[in-house]
Amino acid sequence: MNDFISPREAAKQLHISLNATYAAVWAGRLRAEKRDGKWLISVEAVEEHLQRRRSRDKAKNAPSESRDFIGSEPAQNNRRIRRGKNAGAQPRMRNTLNRTQT
Repeated sequence: MNDFISPREAAKQLHISLNATYAAVWAGRLRAEKRDGKWLISVEAVEEHLQRRRSRDKAKNAPSESRDFIGSEPAQNNRRIRRGKNAGAQPRMRNTLNRTQT
């Protein structure tokens, strides 16, 4: 049976914004049709979209051995992570050329 709902109702069921719903329709990720100048989204398409999103979220949250180490050796993972306003800045090097040693 082909039941249809409005994009606003689909957005509520999918827990996304109305603009994201239209973007999914235009990208072909959400099946819809235009009747009398209004978009109507199939209830089945909403359910399929929810299923795909749930399976993607399960795969994303599953533990993975590839996430254990950044490099090939554990010693490479001890790099300090810089945060804050100078996160992208390079560390300063001392200018030892202009100093006279006593």
